[in-house]
Amino acid sequence: MDILDRYIFKSFLKTFVGTLLLLFGLAVIVKIIDSLKMFAGNTHGTWLLVQYYTVVSPSFVTFIVPPALMFAIAFTIAQFNRHFELTVIMAAGRSFKRILRPLFIFSIFLSVAFFFV
Repeated sequence: MDILDRYIFKSFLKTFVGTLLLLFGLAVIVKIIDSLKMFAGNTHGTWLLVQYYTVVSPSFVTFIVPPALMFAIAFTIAQFNRHFELTVIMAAGRSFKRILRPLFIFSIFLSVAFFFV
């Protein structure tokens, strides 16, 4: 992996982690609002709510990662295009497929990880 691949992967990873955290927070907020009526008459208080979401929140990852991955790839490529970095990279002799290689490898790795989980 050369310097350009690391640069592409680093900027993609920032966007991916940010999107993942944003969508995860949004999913937790939606789930809390949805189940608020269940916990409204509860006498155990907020501690039960915290325990419940500690147990339930890992299941959110399975439906949050694919849209976060798609958005992060599209946003990264759009940012490269917006700042004319994509044009410069392609003018230097890299093909578009070669530019996407680090993102493709990460996507395959993530897919295999989800398959085994």
